Amino acid sequence: MANKVYNITDTPDLYDILSKTPKNFDTENYFLKELQHKVNSSWCYRPNRVDVEFEQDWGKENYFPLEVVINSVKSDKGEDLSNDCRRIIFRNIQEHRFSLGSKFRFSENYNLKEFDKNKNVWLVTNFDRVSMTSSVIIERCNGSIGSIVVDEQGVSKYHYEPVIQGRNLYSTTLRYADPIVSPQSQLTIVCQHNKYTKEYFINQRFIIGYDKVYRITAINKHYSDLTYDPNDVGLMKIYLELTEKSYYDNFETRIAYQMTPTVHFSTTGGDLGNLQYSIGFKEPEFIPTDLSSEQIHFVPFVQIQDGTEIPDIPISTEITLQNLPSGVDISAYINFEYDSQTGEFSLSRIRPYLAGDLIVKCSVAEEDSPTGEEILTEFVLVVRRPQEV
Repeated sequence: MANKVYNITDTPDLYDILSKTPKNFDTENYFLKELQHKVNSSWCYRPNRVDVEFEQDWGKENYFPLEVVINSVKSDKGEDLSNDCRRIIFRNIQEHRFSLGSKFRFSENYNLKEFDKNKNVWLVTNFDRVSMTSSVIIERCNGSIGSIVVDEQGVSKYHYEPVIQGRNLYSTTLRYADPIVSPQSQLTIVCQHNKYTKEYFINQRFIIGYDKVYRITAINKHYSDLTYDPNDVGLMKIYLELTEKSYYDNFETRIAYQMTPTVHFSTTGGDLGNLQYSIGFKEPEFIPTDLSSEQIHFVPFVQIQDGTEIPDIPISTEITLQNLPSGVDISAYINFEYDSQTGEFSLSRIRPYLAGDLIVKCSVAEEDSPTGEEILTEFVLVVRRPQEV
């Protein structure tokens, strides 16, 4: 037995047992675990740690804080790119929550308590999950485009989507026709693919900047993150061209006219810091654009931007008809029943009125307002006879 030979070639020692290296970036990989421990131990010493916010649910603008390391982005020649492009490095070296189109938000001094309007929104335009440490490339949204979104109640709301607008216009020439000479220019923008932007359509008009109107000529939303899932799109590229302004374009709200009748609630006096108070309606389930002879019952209430009701606030309502001649009583055209105890009211049309629309104003008095000033929400209903089909 003393001369017996044992093969110990494949017998692991203590180090071999410790250093498991399974494939596919497994979290049990010894080197990945050691790298994560190293990042954790040195994280508090990183001088470029900053606080940012990330959007948890796409398109809902619900942001949550996150501590990251931020770096500049270098070109192939090792030169720093512009300040509009940055790299975010995560503490979790295998961070997988973010992909193309994810949104981040922060101010120039990375103050989380800064007003939302003073923060820039950034879009993830590239990411790296092949390296040992996970990181993403973000680009600053240098503008926003406004559109009308109609909810299930039939109320149109203004939605403003942060976008990356191309710095340069192209095809900047003059279009010559026999009667006129008109300018021509084209623009490309990049935005997140979400429940709002996926509804954009060809020829939809947008106010770009503060004084120009463009319309969509093409939309690229087929770059899918998964080969067999056409709906898994992160970023959209939209092509637009300069178009004529309309008398109905609203350059104050930056909402371009789309030739579609809508019911829009316009609210003033409802801002208090990052909270926006407004008046909504529990009833009816759907608000039509035209007021007919059928009675509609309205139940108003005060709410904040996420739809949470603020109870026990009295609301008063008054109605007016545009261009109604003096001496003519509005009750000749509109049946208005108002309950001052509950704030509920009902509306119906008695006869058509062709000189204008019905303006409904619901308000909260200053002494009852959470903001300390009157909250006024108004909307318009058409009282002309609807076109018969």
